[in-house]
Amino acid sequence: MSPDGAEKELLDLEAALDEARARGDLELFERVLAEEFRTTSPAGGTSTKQQMLADIASKTFQVTKSHAHDITVQAYGSTAVVRGIASLTAKYMGRNISGDCAYTHVYLKRDGQWQVVAAQTARQVPDWTYFLMMKLTQLLGLTRKTGS
Repeated sequence: MSPDGAEKELLDLEAALDEARARGDLELFERVLAEEFRTTSPAGGTSTKQQMLADIASKTFQVTKSHAHDITVQAYGSTAVVRGIASLTAKYMGRNISGDCAYTHVYLKRDGQWQVVAAQTARQVPDWTYFLMMKLTQLLGLTRKTGS
């Protein structure tokens, strides 16, 4: 498959995922997320496919608006890396998590279908905010728990 064909397929799939987030479309996520899928949140926690689907079904993770933009696709045969910015209006566990997040999706093409095997999301904040947070963490002796 030519890189241009893969790029179009993946851009279309990213647009479908964007819409599915706002609809809570479990069927699309079930199909597109690989069984071995893992994602890393902006806070550094990790989730499996099953955890993601459960969060969507229970409305623990609720998106009311989703707009992905500035998307780039790098295809390497049956593997591709997609990067973009997601502008979300969303809640997690009832807390507002709206804003812009940079994300990376790693796809594999299996049996003619692209599936996400790994994802990572990073909250976009000004550099000074990050450095202040790191300094406060050090001063207060705070550490984060890692998920599995």
